[in-house]
Amino acid sequence: MAIQQLDEQQVRTWTLEQKDRWWLEHVWRGNMPQLTLRSAATGMILGGLLSLTNLYIGAKTGWTLGVGITSVILAFALFKLLGQLGLANEFTVLENNAMQSIATAAGYMTAPMISSLAAYMLVTDTIIPMGTTMIWIVALAALGVLFAFPLKRRFINDEQHPFPEGRAAGIVMDALHTSDAARGMFKARILVVAGSAAALLQFLKNGDILGKLKLGFLAIPEFLDGWFYTLSAKWFAWTPSINGVDLRQLSVRPETDFVMMAAGGLMGIRVGVSLMVGAVINYLILAPLAISGGDIKSAVTFSEGQVRDVPGFVATVSQAADPVSAFVWQDFGADSHQVLLSTDTPAARREAVLVAALNLTLNAGGTLKGTNLYSPERFAGVALSPTARGFVGRELDKDELTHFNRQLLEDAYPAFISTDRTLVYGFRRITAWALWGGVAMMTAASLFSFFSKPQILLSAFRGMFGRKQPGSDNDVLRNIELPMMVFVLGIPILGALVVLLAHRFFGVEVWMGVVAVPLIFVFTLIGVNSTALTSITPTGALGKLTQLTYGVLAPGNVTTNLMTAGITAEVASNASNLLMDIKPGYLLGAKPRQQAIGHVLGIFAGAVVAVPVFYALFLQNGVSGLTNEQYPMPAATIWRGVAEMLTKGLSELPMTARWAVVVGAILGILFETLRLVTKGRFWLSAVGIGLAAVIQFNTCFAMFLGSFLFWLAGRTFRRPESKVHEIVVKNQEPICGGIIAGGALMGILLQLLSIQLDR
Repeated sequence: MAIQQLDEQQVRTWTLEQKDRWWLEHVWRGNMPQLTLRSAATGMILGGLLSLTNLYIGAKTGWTLGVGITSVILAFALFKLLGQLGLANEFTVLENNAMQSIATAAGYMTAPMISSLAAYMLVTDTIIPMGTTMIWIVALAALGVLFAFPLKRRFINDEQHPFPEGRAAGIVMDALHTSDAARGMFKARILVVAGSAAALLQFLKNGDILGKLKLGFLAIPEFLDGWFYTLSAKWFAWTPSINGVDLRQLSVRPETDFVMMAAGGLMGIRVGVSLMVGAVINYLILAPLAISGGDIKSAVTFSEGQVRDVPGFVATVSQAADPVSAFVWQDFGADSHQVLLSTDTPAARREAVLVAALNLTLNAGGTLKGTNLYSPERFAGVALSPTARGFVGRELDKDELTHFNRQLLEDAYPAFISTDRTLVYGFRRITAWALWGGVAMMTAASLFSFFSKPQILLSAFRGMFGRKQPGSDNDVLRNIELPMMVFVLGIPILGALVVLLAHRFFGVEVWMGVVAVPLIFVFTLIGVNSTALTSITPTGALGKLTQLTYGVLAPGNVTTNLMTAGITAEVASNASNLLMDIKPGYLLGAKPRQQAIGHVLGIFAGAVVAVPVFYALFLQNGVSGLTNEQYPMPAATIWRGVAEMLTKGLSELPMTARWAVVVGAILGILFETLRLVTKGRFWLSAVGIGLAAVIQFNTCFAMFLGSFLFWLAGRTFRRPESKVHEIVVKNQEPICGGIIAGGALMGILLQLLSIQLDR
């Protein structure tokens, strides 16, 4: 049957009791089989396997993919086939729903291993024992389940937030399991067509694989502006920029991300517009200003024409007649010497080797120090520029070291070394500055929104203490909802266990661990609010906010900074994911408590499968295996970098970023106030605007575009008899759900195939 939902006016005006009674009468499916032995086993097996895809993808990109829809389709297909063969009855829709809760929980268990735990091992140069890792991530995930309990009534039952990815999973399951009805069959066909088209388009976006298949001419570009920049450079010698910064470095470009467009279609026009407003403010106004002011620092790359006279420079340094030449020539290495001096070496090859050498990654392992190249004796006859003098005498990070050593070479060889260089910014450098204002806005808005309706939380506890009067209980879902006593007793017990584990495993002082527990509640509110609107849980941003807090509480203690952030961010992420899993159950009439049990089963499945594979793949040869060209672990690198910066003190945070925190918090409260006063009619979402600070512009644009196209279709084709209305407007959810499902399945397949081809 088609999913039944309250309309916008009912959501705004009905009480929680009215909404619960309506759900019990119209959606609740009674005792239909849900968490059965076969649904549990299927979920644990699929979840364990899909967690490995997240382990590979996360190590290469820093991202983890939601596996709920993927698992739903795989399980449906499996039991459909078994049913046709007479080997099993087909899955019920609620069995499939319970199964996806388990699989999704397992799929997300890899997140700490590619972020906070990997960063900890890199900082300490110590491998955490496998058993320690398994116990730690299970404890964090289980605590996340407990923190989700009291929030379900508010975000799902009362405010009816979309949780787009969870909603898509519910729509997919409904369409798959009701295909016998004419209406359900029509929706299923739309879903299949949309999913197939998305899978095909996703395949055609992978130019590397198409090239290997000799089908490169069919490739769809990842970005749609390549032709423009080619023509612009050829005919006009002009590159669009703001304050001299290439728009591409600001991530301002259209892309063919169909999955994110579909996510935008599910989240709706208001959130889409909010994301777009935030992206425009962040990337087109604030980021260029911060770059001009020096608050967003650049990396430096050098062009291949960096040496004006290659033969002359090689002749000078190879003679080693001065201390600088002796040092540089020795550091180039024997292989480079042979290439540079051989008369048979093509000019292009000689220049390429020289370019690589002059980028000056001087010592293996990236252990450069500021005095590796500079010394008073070596540069006694060289007039250092103000830039070089500014670097002398202070500890430098790797980008600064490359810039510093390069500057020293320009000072020593002004006749040979060109000063041509390119300043590179990009999303990571921009978001390292922008996230503070965005997180402050999300924090203030989420807290204000929560405490503006305290009756939702209070109602969850009502009746737990003391005796109720007859007729005073309005909780019609008491026997269906998650029992609040588990939350009240479980959080203190499991929270204390996590604090003790942090002290035992990572040396976090007990009182600092205790401080992290209330922070979990705050960040869970933020994470759930974000996930509810966009399906994006800003785990990294929330972790950085904790890192800032402990930069004050424990200055200089980088391990405490990392692991307390790991506690808050990972627990908030698991709580958000659980509510994402419960959303399709609410749409389909399932028992939330069975989904919570399933989530716990998935936690163990993911840990048992993913942790041993993580150690086998990345830690066989020590900590050095965590970062290499094939698996750079970008998330862990970012966590490590932020921790090392913040432990130096708040003075490391630019003044403009501090002002952004204040302004962001004020705007967050203002927007939430307007939303309450207008009873939800105010268009802009503070969470949506704040999220744009930690999401690339092109992704924000893709989500906005998806929301806008479906909104436009709804406004243009209003007549029910219209074909477009029948196919697109009335079936927006199956279309978006199919695109997300098809794109996600093909995306995982292509990632795995690319990994195999890269070996």
